[in-house]
Amino acid sequence: MPISREKIAIIVGNENPFQGDLTFDQFAQIFRGEIANWLYVGGPDLPIRFVDRPADSDTRRALSDYEIFQAVEFSTGDNAIALEVDDTAAVVAALGNDGISYAIASQVLDQDNVQPLSMDGTLPDDPRYPYSQPRGYAYTGTPSPAVEAFLAFATSADGQAALAEAKSAEAADVATAELPTSVAAMRPNGQGFVTGDREGNINFWNIDSSSAGSPEAAHTGPVTALAFSPDGNRIISGGADGKVRFWDAVGTPVGEPIAAHGDPVSTLAIFPDGTFISGSTDGSLRRWDTNGTPVGEPVAAHGDMVRAAAVSDDGQTLVTAGNDGQVKLWNPDGTAKALLEDMTVRSRRWPSNPITAW
Repeated sequence: MPISREKIAIIVGNENPFQGDLTFDQFAQIFRGEIANWLYVGGPDLPIRFVDRPADSDTRRALSDYEIFQAVEFSTGDNAIALEVDDTAAVVAALGNDGISYAIASQVLDQDNVQPLSMDGTLPDDPRYPYSQPRGYAYTGTPSPAVEAFLAFATSADGQAALAEAKSAEAADVATAELPTSVAAMRPNGQGFVTGDREGNINFWNIDSSSAGSPEAAHTGPVTALAFSPDGNRIISGGADGKVRFWDAVGTPVGEPIAAHGDPVSTLAIFPDGTFISGSTDGSLRRWDTNGTPVGEPVAAHGDMVRAAAVSDDGQTLVTAGNDGQVKLWNPDGTAKALLEDMTVRSRRWPSNPITAW
């Protein structure tokens, strides 16, 4: 039973130098390995690496239904790699600066880590974009009452809202393709730890790795950061949905989710007084009081994702590291303290115009 029809976007990584347009025929030739250098589609003289999905992928099968792929055997060339899982986040992570692939458009549009390519002058948000696939549910035989009830729900307003949330989770998973598949935080007393997974759950563990409770659904999309308050009585989680949440020590939610960033939260760091910092994939930092109220304005800390943050034991220095290759030191009030460039710490310069934000 079809629920929707979505465009299939042709994609490259955000560091790929090709910025041009492809024709219907050119992508088919790239898929088959007949075009294996970006030079032949107007790009630089660099090899093309095709990132393919598993043979049983619904998206791959949808491509095979198009006439342009049916004239010859539907197979990729020697320059292709085939992923073991049908997962768009894995595809995006594998693109690098030379790869090309395809994905459901809603999962990759408006993402910083992937570029949809135009085809014949149209982008995936244009109805004229050439490729699409149906999304729906399948059943065998005569549907049972339970199946009929589920399908009725899926096509209702509430069901469509649930599907929209699921699409948001898919997009959040893609946005965090560069982040770890799981995150963890140790309890300050050393008697256990918590982990967060890509399904958006927080999991609780004893120090011997036995389960310490049922998982809690925490975020739409992956859990991307976790931290404990200094006394161990509060857990703070950050997610690909850009939100921060509070939990008590046993995993009961405290208060409502906080809209912390417009992009995924990538790191958390706690000060000794319980206030904390959140960093984002957009390179920004925000400081929060113990109630989750923002302190000052966000700081544009890095030119790319804030990869990690840590606070000194005395709470007087925050250090952050970014995907821009820089390590920065900050005062508690948000003024810049020092910059260590290129992650090699071979040079140091003191900022001439510190930013006051907190």
